[in-house]
Amino acid sequence: MEVRGDLAMNNVSLRKARLEETNLLTELALRSKSYWKYPKSYIEKCRNALLIDSDYVENWPVTVGLYEDRIVGFSALKIIGDEQRLDHLWIEPKLIGRGIGTILFLESVSQAKKLGWTFFRMEI
Repeated sequence: MEVRGDLAMNNVSLRKARLEETNLLTELALRSKSYWKYPKSYIEKCRNALLIDSDYVENWPVTVGLYEDRIVGFSALKIIGDEQRLDHLWIEPKLIGRGIGTILFLESVSQAKKLGWTFFRMEI
């Protein structure tokens, strides 16, 4: 993806993920995880954990970040067991470090408040 100029936070828009975007989101998560130089064999083992399917999009708040109408990242909240979690926060690798993660994280905080959550956990 080519980005003209400096990607500023005010150039990214947010919206709810769409059912037809599930494969795209899964692949984005895998690319983003690959940014951290994990072996390809490990990334493939993560595929099921990073899978975004239509059930997930229908039942949990999944937010996509858009730049020039292209998805550049996404985040998602989910209850796992009895824990409220920031379950996903993934950015296109070429755009990591440009503020998109901050935008999506702050939107996740807003979404959590709408759900009545006072906190959520995230894995790092």
